[in-house]
Amino acid sequence: MLELPSHGRTHREIVAEAERVAKKATLWNLAASMVNALTSVVLLFVLTRVTSIEIAGMFSIAYANANLWLNLGKYGMRPFQVSDWVERFSYAEYWISRLITTALMVVGGLAWLAYAVSTGGYTDYKVAVVAWMVAFKAVDALEDMYHGRYQQQGQLDVAAMLLTLRMGSTLVVFSVLAALSHDLLMPLVVSTLYTLVFWNAGVVWARSRYDFARIGGRLSMREVAALLREAAPLAVQAFLVFYVGNAAKYSIDALMDDGAQACFNFIAMPIFVVSLLASTIYNPLIVGFTSHWNEGRRAPFMAMLRRQLLIIAGLTAGCDVLCALFGVPVLSWLFNTDLSAYWWELLILMTGGGLSALTMFLATILTVIRRQKWLAAGYVPAALFAFLASDPFVSAWGLTGASWVYFIAVALPVAFFSVVTWVFLNRPEAFSAAGAGPVEVDVVVKDADGSSGDGRADAGCADAGRAGDEHASDEG
Repeated sequence: MLELPSHGRTHREIVAEAERVAKKATLWNLAASMVNALTSVVLLFVLTRVTSIEIAGMFSIAYANANLWLNLGKYGMRPFQVSDWVERFSYAEYWISRLITTALMVVGGLAWLAYAVSTGGYTDYKVAVVAWMVAFKAVDALEDMYHGRYQQQGQLDVAAMLLTLRMGSTLVVFSVLAALSHDLLMPLVVSTLYTLVFWNAGVVWARSRYDFARIGGRLSMREVAALLREAAPLAVQAFLVFYVGNAAKYSIDALMDDGAQACFNFIAMPIFVVSLLASTIYNPLIVGFTSHWNEGRRAPFMAMLRRQLLIIAGLTAGCDVLCALFGVPVLSWLFNTDLSAYWWELLILMTGGGLSALTMFLATILTVIRRQKWLAAGYVPAALFAFLASDPFVSAWGLTGASWVYFIAVALPVAFFSVVTWVFLNRPEAFSAAGAGPVEVDVVVKDADGSSGDGRADAGCADAGRAGDEHASDEG
């Protein structure tokens, strides 16, 4: 086992820093979420005006495929890493695990491409676009691990700032090149190289400014393997949730044309608004949820939970009303396409977006209380339904069938996670098991100068190794 200098902060230092930068973190997180959500909207806006609707459809399926495999690259590990305050797994071990999962992401994405090519209908140009899009999103997978470290150490503002600047500037580069070249492939290749360079520059900057940004701690491949096993349910859940949300697109790609694919993506754009707004509100609260759970504070934890549920419900209802009144004309103008035939499909998708936001929030809560082993189980029925129903629904009812596939598939895990969350949070021993206060454990770490230090670390549910075994027996 290799031992590297550890640069992490204590539990109390993390909480203090998170509180100090809370307002700045919220603003940067909002900006990052907005840029992230608007990226595909802006790119489709540009492409529909400088290329063709078929090229826009090609971009849509390439983007959907890359994002599906991005979930394998990220491995669903961000909430797990952020709430691992006592560093049960070291920064170095998170780093190695991310190199492994990103490699698997690229292999998986290219394997799917090979399968799609074997079924016919893919030109060389489309093959190149899909392959480069996988490379483009692989940078997101690598970056997410670094940003998870910054957030874990109470610096969500740093992570969100770097993400905003990288994605925002990449969006400008891509849009300008697309407008000048009237092409998709060349701007995608250049933007991939640009975003890779920008990300590396951000990593260097963070390391020069913050000690905790330097990769350190023990490095044991046995622990890396344990980390991958521990977070596997999160990875399966993340992969399945994205598949559930995009299964209809694969059926459209197989059974319809690129123009239909583009129209479906146009009316599906607003469904991310609820998830965007909801995650912008609750992502900065993960540290707060974790703190209340670790220290056994039931009342504030439950109050935060109820408040977020009401916010998601309100956002969904408000977005439904806005889409019913203004959705079709706005989207028709935005994407330079007549979408008046898809008003009903838009409302189905928008309401499903609210259900998806609720699912992701409940999944975050289950991760905080270390019940992530239940996440994959909630998505298996939904993924099975989507896999079996997508082709028949799309074949029979076109884009209307695709919309209903999405709605039903996202509704199934909402019901499952609601029951599981209610059961575990209402157990008499729930919060007392988490700890009636932070438990102090001896942790031997290497300080920055290389000497061993007898550190005292606060341990609660973030001690994933011990807690994971206990939770497994509880669930049995």
